[in-house]
Amino acid sequence: MPRLLRIMAVCTLAISSGIVLGWWVAKAEQGGAEKSGSGAAQGPPTPTSNAEQEFEQIFRQWKSLVEDLRRMVEEYRIAEPARRAEIVPRYRQQLQTSELLLPRLVEAAEKAYQQTPQPKGQLQDFLLAYFYERVARDDYEIAYRIGRLLLQRGCPDRRLTNMTAYAAFCVNQYEQAWQLFQKAKAEGKFRPLDRKDVLNATVEQFLKDPEPFRQAWQRELQFQEAEQKADNLPRVRLRTNRGDLVLELFEDQAPNTVANFISLVERGFYNGLTFHRVIDGFMAQGGCPRGDGSGGPGYTIACECYQPNRRQHFRGVLSMAHRGRDTGGSQFFITFVPTPHLDSRIDPKTGQPEIDPQTGQPSVGHTVFGRVIEGMEVLAKLQRRSPTNPEAPPADKILKAVVLRKRPHDYIPKKIQSVQEELPLPDVPVQEEKRASPPADADVSSLKPFLPAKAAKQNSTPNEEPNQSPAGAPVP
Repeated sequence: MPRLLRIMAVCTLAISSGIVLGWWVAKAEQGGAEKSGSGAAQGPPTPTSNAEQEFEQIFRQWKSLVEDLRRMVEEYRIAEPARRAEIVPRYRQQLQTSELLLPRLVEAAEKAYQQTPQPKGQLQDFLLAYFYERVARDDYEIAYRIGRLLLQRGCPDRRLTNMTAYAAFCVNQYEQAWQLFQKAKAEGKFRPLDRKDVLNATVEQFLKDPEPFRQAWQRELQFQEAEQKADNLPRVRLRTNRGDLVLELFEDQAPNTVANFISLVERGFYNGLTFHRVIDGFMAQGGCPRGDGSGGPGYTIACECYQPNRRQHFRGVLSMAHRGRDTGGSQFFITFVPTPHLDSRIDPKTGQPEIDPQTGQPSVGHTVFGRVIEGMEVLAKLQRRSPTNPEAPPADKILKAVVLRKRPHDYIPKKIQSVQEELPLPDVPVQEEKRASPPADADVSSLKPFLPAKAAKQNSTPNEEPNQSPAGAPVP
């Protein structure tokens, strides 16, 4: 299949899979067949409120758009070159229209579900399927909001409590996550999530001892409260082909790392670079000029994650990738989930890094130097991929990086080592990563377990940090 056709098909699938369009169409066709065959079967229930009517109206409009997209994909598949050239701009315009309509559709569904006395059937199925898809795509803010609503209205889905617990955990709602996990375990409904090995291992650690997570988050909130009052931290906007990410940089705790990042942004270093490695339930890594994890700016900088005021890894933080202590350069990653195994571990008695029991060497952490403050939804849209997979889909790009504000001084990083550009930095997997997972699809045949059948596991277990080196961060 030509590359453009593959992209068109994936885009259409990605926008339609989350709300089980195939399921909906099949149900409608089944209802029509039963009605014509027996005269007794009934179609979808008539909306009983203005909110439900609004939802039905927007859904019909959205469904028509997506069906048109699918038809265009099929038409493109068999069309002559001249005809294909005509189809592409129409497809792109239709895709953009359907993407813009989807948030309205979800908003209407949530409103109708809140106002309907006994919400069931198609409205509840729609929200459930969209909830499943948001969890699968690491879009946990929306997933947590919808999961809570479904639980509050008494939705009986057997996976809902467990998956809402995961969403709560990822957005740092640790008390709610603990309660929901305990409820899921008591009911025999707790289960790890497919294709999210790093997240599953972190949740396992949380269930053994939640207190370190709670304490770390309270410490982070104190940092954020002080930063909001001062309102003077540097900010950078990454304009990507999936939308804008606005990053606030932690100059107070990682001044040299921030100076390095800002200097590279101002040089235009990141413009056109890709998110070359994006792993479900883990992180998106970028900043490699070679696009495979082996490149850098030609020098290295020291880590800033061993001092008492170091920041820690929560969802949406910006952190340095490296191949060992003090080997960072230009590569960074943005976390989709809390990843405390990437934090440095300091012995409180000596103030020095703890010894890793597996290697016998001082433990290695990663420098957190910022966080996403706008555009968190963009993380869910980034193409999941491994640069070591020859069949990996095209990587998403940073179109342009711009400094939005900074403090009134020069940002000149202290460099500790020059690196010959022709010698690639060994920032590649120690073991070959397996094929990247395709976009998560809903189960369109029914609303039974949403997550796809278990695919080949990626090499993204908790001891595989973005630096991909034996000298990486510690295993929990």
